[in-house]
Amino acid sequence: MTPTIERRFSRVEVRATNEGKTLVGRAVEYNQPSELLYGSFREEIAPGTFDASLASGRDVYCSVDHDPNRLLGRLSANTLTLLPDARGIGVECPIAGYSYAADLIIAIQRKDLRGMSFIFDVIDDKWEKRNGVSHRTVLKADLYEVSFVFSPAYQETSAGIRTAFPVAGEQRAIERAKGVDWQEELDRYRRRLRLAECL
Repeated sequence: MTPTIERRFSRVEVRATNEGKTLVGRAVEYNQPSELLYGSFREEIAPGTFDASLASGRDVYCSVDHDPNRLLGRLSANTLTLLPDARGIGVECPIAGYSYAADLIIAIQRKDLRGMSFIFDVIDDKWEKRNGVSHRTVLKADLYEVSFVFSPAYQETSAGIRTAFPVAGEQRAIERAKGVDWQEELDRYRRRLRLAECL
């Protein structure tokens, strides 16, 4: 696992269509500023942030609560469709005969499911101060996973909601907001990741 990975939650509409045979939602919403994250910074995802990642043919998978044992679909198997538009990225995922998928449909119908989440790796971002608070705009990132989630860790807002305990990429963003430059470490980890992918 590379420490550049980050997770972000969005409380957005999810539903089952086609008589419960297709899951539909929005995993990413552009230009939606977050609340203050970890008491350190605010963030938003710029339009087109994931365009290069999606065009690269990188596999993206869809799961329930980021559990790899509850896979719903993936791009490489044509069982997941990502729909980028001016607002963000929509998701359509046909439901197979998995028992946990049937449970997910019930949770959506009961409105127990809270939204969607995505896992990404920031490649380029812009930092600035807004009203004395550090603000990060993510400009380019690789998308790895979208997930239907039951309980986002924070309930403050419909975008920018994150896990209670930051993963390493988020921890680095916190340090960057405090003035620490992580570019050298990021470059080193990206080189290691590229080598690992070649093996």
